[in-house]
Amino acid sequence: MLRASPGSSRLTGLSPCLVISDGGPTPNPGVTRPAVSRSRLTLSSSGRENATVSAASFYVASDLIRNFKAGDTFYLSRTPCAGLGLSLHRKGQLVFAVGAILSVPLGPDVLAEIPGDLVHEAEAAFKKRDPDFQLPHIPLQISALNRHMIMFRGRKRAGAYDIWMEHGWLRGIPGEDECAAIALTGVCGSNPAISSALLLDSGDFEMTSW
Repeated sequence: MLRASPGSSRLTGLSPCLVISDGGPTPNPGVTRPAVSRSRLTLSSSGRENATVSAASFYVASDLIRNFKAGDTFYLSRTPCAGLGLSLHRKGQLVFAVGAILSVPLGPDVLAEIPGDLVHEAEAAFKKRDPDFQLPHIPLQISALNRHMIMFRGRKRAGAYDIWMEHGWLRGIPGEDECAAIALTGVCGSNPAISSALLLDSGDFEMTSW
């Protein structure tokens, strides 16, 4: 059972139940839709109160789910841009984070944020020649084990963490969340984390109305 803080309505209410089931192979696989065995994660509302829909489902790589162990803490977030972020912690340490990683806890060893001051400075330099210039693609600053990285896209390593990014935050209305993956080497494989981030980014999100 997952619990949200009291307040306004949530998509599946304040205390939805999470069920993980077989999601089958990826349909119509491609460059941004990895051909993997999937697990389907379904959040089911406990009742109509504070719930917009009765259930909502999405998919990740099955190999990612195999990292779950008793006692782990699992975080799930849906952003105002309709992005999804997931993270798993074990004894206070981040095991993995996938999708919209800015929206979920990353633990004491990892920090992810938009470097707003640097973005402003970079845009100001270009605006000297083009007053309307804006970066369409906003990078993330990821700090892991005292290493600081500015990433638009690509793959890097910081200590025991493998860090990958398909894209940063994309401007627009309402915009598009980052697509990224962080995996603790030796505990979580980077390939399942990357595949899961891409599956979340593909927008395969299903809702069941009342």
